[in-house]
Amino acid sequence: MQRDQNTAVQEQTAPEGTPPQPAMAAPAKPPNPNELRDHLANERTLLAWARTAITIMALGFVIAKFGILVREVRGLTQAAQDAVHFSALFGAALACTGAVALAFAAAGFVRLKRGIDRQEVSFSPTVGLVVAAVLTIVGLLLAVYLLVSG
Repeated sequence: MQRDQNTAVQEQTAPEGTPPQPAMAAPAKPPNPNELRDHLANERTLLAWARTAITIMALGFVIAKFGILVREVRGLTQAAQDAVHFSALFGAALACTGAVALAFAAAGFVRLKRGIDRQEVSFSPTVGLVVAAVLTIVGLLLAVYLLVSG
């Protein structure tokens, strides 16, 4: 009976043409600004990793094509053919490193998004350390190759 009276009172005060609203409607939950900032920071981090991965892959492409330039300058000797082979190998290694880094960054993005939603966020520097280690190894091998081939 009490509910019928509340509905009747609300229907009387509602403007023309609006449907009646229940008397006990729960207010909409306002978004948590900290959670929103966390999600936006997570997305910015993913985009930074994407830019880094694209740069690493582009560097790999440049190194692979550098072998072709060396071949043209030196002629078609065996050393020039080896230069093309090693440049392609280093370029492919860098391109794969960039692609794997992007895949790990995407997986980390999803993991962190779920953690933010559950309010159980933990940080893991694994992706950054693995990419740094691989790039260090490839960079040292490239330096040795340049010293030997130069």
